[in-house]
Amino acid sequence: MTRLASILAISASLLTGCAMTPRVPDSIPAGVAVHNVAVISVAARTFSRAYTGMTLFNNEYEEMDIRKWRVDQAIESKAKDVLKGMGIQSIDNDNSVDAFEVVNDPKNGYPVWGKVTQPALAYCGKHGLDGVVVIARTSVWDFMSESNQSFSGAGIYARGPVRSVSVLHLVAEAAFIDCKTGKPLATRRLTTSSSDNISEVTKETPRMPSPMIEATRPMAQWTDEQKTRYKGMLERVLSAPIDPTLHKLLNRP
Repeated sequence: MTRLASILAISASLLTGCAMTPRVPDSIPAGVAVHNVAVISVAARTFSRAYTGMTLFNNEYEEMDIRKWRVDQAIESKAKDVLKGMGIQSIDNDNSVDAFEVVNDPKNGYPVWGKVTQPALAYCGKHGLDGVVVIARTSVWDFMSESNQSFSGAGIYARGPVRSVSVLHLVAEAAFIDCKTGKPLATRRLTTSSSDNISEVTKETPRMPSPMIEATRPMAQWTDEQKTRYKGMLERVLSAPIDPTLHKLLNRP
C-alpha cells in the first residue's frame, strides 16, 4: 500500500471506526480497585511530517525514529507523578515494555488494544499489578481546517495554502488494561478537556503552532537545533493533558 493510500484508509477509518468498534467507556467502573499499576507509553516512538498541498499530488509524508528523544519516558514520568497524587503506586518499567509497541497499528491509525492482551497479562503477573495504563498513538481528523485529512501520534501537520494550518501535535490515547483479563476497562483520548463529547475532546488535542516553512522542509534538511526544539515542544504539549486524562480514565475526581 502506498503512503497516500494509507492516509486515505486512515481518513476513512476515522469516519467508520465508531460503527465498527464496540464502545469502551471513558472511565473505569466505580469500585474497581487500583493500587499498583504500570504506566507504559509507546505514543512517541516516531515523529512524522505531514504536509497537505492544494492537490493530492502535493501531499508529503515521512517519519523518523525519535526513541532517543525519550518523549515516552517523559510521558510516563508525568503520569506517575499524577498517579502518586491519587495515592496509586506505579512501578519502574523494565525492557519488556517494548512488547507493547504492537498496539500501534499503522494500517488504520488507531491503537489495537487486543494486540497487547498477552504482553499485559505477562507484565501484570511478573510485577503483581492491578492494571497497566498504556498510552498509544491514535489518529484524529483535521478539525482545524475541516478537511478530509487526518494526523496521528507525534509530529508536525501542515496544510496550505488554502485554509492553512501548521501545528506540532501529540495525538494519543490512554487505556486502563485490567490485569485479570488483559482487556481495556476504559480508554480516553489524551486531552485537556473534561467533556464526554468527542468533538470537544478532539478540539483539545495536544498541539502548538509550528512554522509553516519548516513543515515544507524534508526531514533530511532538519538541523540538530530544530530537532532539539521539537523535542522541547513535545515535552511542553504533553504536560497539560495527562492529569485530566488520567483522572477521567481512572474515575477519580
